Amino acid sequence: MKTSSDEIDKTLSSLDDLARANDNPFLFAKIQHRMQATQTQGAIPKVWQVVGMSLAMILLVLNMLTLWNNLDTKAVQSGSDLGTELGINSGIISIYE
Repeated sequence: MKTSSDEIDKTLSSLDDLARANDNPFLFAKIQHRMQATQTQGAIPKVWQVVGMSLAMILLVLNMLTLWNNLDTKAVQSGSDLGTELGINSGIISIYE
């Protein structure tokens, strides 16, 4: 019958034969090379970045112009008018008015 102290002694004796792991002197250089290779592969060319930003700005300006024109032409005077215009049941608003 084995006791826990026998198991402990067996485990500690197996640690006596351990040696330090050998390292590859070029490991750090390999890691850096792989990191740089993945960074250059996934990069978006500068031309497409400029095109994307230009399109985003054009869409932003068009949205602002659309909102500006809609706010000028449709002046809503109260919440109940807005509910009537949008077809929303505005029964709660009429209680408080």
